Amino acid sequence: MKILFIGNSHTFFNDMPEMLHLFGQARGIDIDSVQNTAGGRGLDWQAAQFDVRYNVLFGRYDYIVLQHIAHPFPGRENLLEGAGLLMPFLERSGAKLVAYLPWSEKALPERQAEITEAHRALIAQYPEMLLAPVGLVWDDLRHSHPEIELYFRDGEHASPLGSYLIAATIFRLLTGQRTEGLPFTLEMGRPTFAGLTFLSATKWQQDFGGPTAYALDPVACLRITQAVDRLTPGN
Repeated sequence: MKILFIGNSHTFFNDMPEMLHLFGQARGIDIDSVQNTAGGRGLDWQAAQFDVRYNVLFGRYDYIVLQHIAHPFPGRENLLEGAGLLMPFLERSGAKLVAYLPWSEKALPERQAEITEAHRALIAQYPEMLLAPVGLVWDDLRHSHPEIELYFRDGEHASPLGSYLIAATIFRLLTGQRTEGLPFTLEMGRPTFAGLTFLSATKWQQDFGGPTAYALDPVACLRITQAVDRLTPGN
């Protein structure tokens, strides 16, 4: 299974696509995860990049996962416009398309409804597109298990457990397999994206000196996978 992720830091934080690869490895599924990601960029920006267009057209992907700007979320019309700019290339790719529905900021949980509605509008416009309900699983857990810290310290990006949730949701959607029992100790094999060092209110430095392995809380991972299996349809 070959997957292209088009998105930003809400995809590449903690090397989430590599987590997905390791989940597949644990279940005997070959998942090759490839990224066209850039911090803070949306689908409109991605659509203008030659390497993104080329990769979409000639990468021979089974799935292409689309992730737009989330914080602050720019609204439904902006999402639809960004996806529309990519669609002439996506439609020629032969890949199954997946809309990655993100989560709201930790301090602004009320924004989840707007993000969810916009992504449902995207699916309504492109009925063959699958929906990865990451934000719905996230919102469910923040209410049912607030002790599980899904957020990075900035209150916007994912913690390692948050990235585990994302990878598990996509794994469930694309493979149809239940995620309960997936490994919670992950040997990443390479330094991961460790987060951001804030230099000022508007400038930051990306840190790729993160851990090469994660030993996550098994109870938290169990709660996450139970929510994923309950809220995510299997393809």
